[in-house]
Parts: sequence; C-alpha cells; structure tokens
Amino acid sequence: MLGVAFGEPGFAVDTHVTRLTGLLRLTYATDPVKIEEDVCSIVPPSEWTGLSLRLILHGRRICVANRPRCHECVLADICPSAYLGLAKPRTGPPHRVPKAR
Repeated sequence: MLGVAFGEPGFAVDTHVTRLTGLLRLTYATDPVKIEEDVCSIVPPSEWTGLSLRLILHGRRICVANRPRCHECVLADICPSAYLGLAKPRTGPPHRVPKAR
C-alpha cells in the first residue's frame, strides 16, 4: 500500500512472493519479515514496490502453485526451479542448462 498509494518504497510479501522468492533462490526464509529483509537487502528501494507487484502477478499468471507454466516463463532460463520438483509443468521441453556467454 505504501508504494502504490503514497509512492513510498515498500515490499509486500504475500503467498505468491513467499513461494517465488524461494523458487528463484532470492531467499531461503519462510517468514515474511525475513523474506522482506533478504530481498530488500539486494534490491534498491526504488524497485521494491514494482518487484513485489510483478512477483505477485507472475505467481498468479505463470508460476501458479499447482500448475506452473515453466514453458511459458521468461525466467525459465535463469530459474533454479524451472522444470524441477514443485515447478514442473504438465507439458513442455525438458530442463536445459543455459549456455555460457
């Protein structure tokens, strides 16, 4: 609310943010306060609100808890959880390791 309504930096942690920050290995914490601390320590304050909102939408539309669509995900090449375990899609190509550049 701080970021959207008042333009103040804020990082909201809901169930989507909790799940995605773990899948992306941005944190290993499960406590919302610790997740906020971990993510906010690596992201500039000017990005907190936008990142939180993007993670929430991504969790609702693409990385859905019970049916993730890794084959449609723009983060699949860098996501350590893509095509594995909880993030395994029903269909799609097998996991591939990104080529070094």
